[in-house]
Amino acid sequence: MTPKPDDFHLERDGDAVVATFAPTGARYRAAGGEPASQVEAPRDGRDDYAEDEVRTMAGKLIALAATSPSSS
Repeated sequence: MTPKPDDFHLERDGDAVVATFAPTGARYRAAGGEPASQVEAPRDGRDDYAEDEVRTMAGKLIALAATSPSSS
């Protein structure tokens, strides 16, 4: 399956943005223009999502969120 933007929950953590992939619980984090890295492995072991596709989508969403003004 292909991950969709609606499958992610985004939150700010200081200067970083964390994306949680809801179907598996995997979490990705990036700050300062760095590529997204996985900080929490998938919890349910589902293999119907390709890790590289999930990481790529997380990276794109994090990059968009990082360029958006903070709502604080």
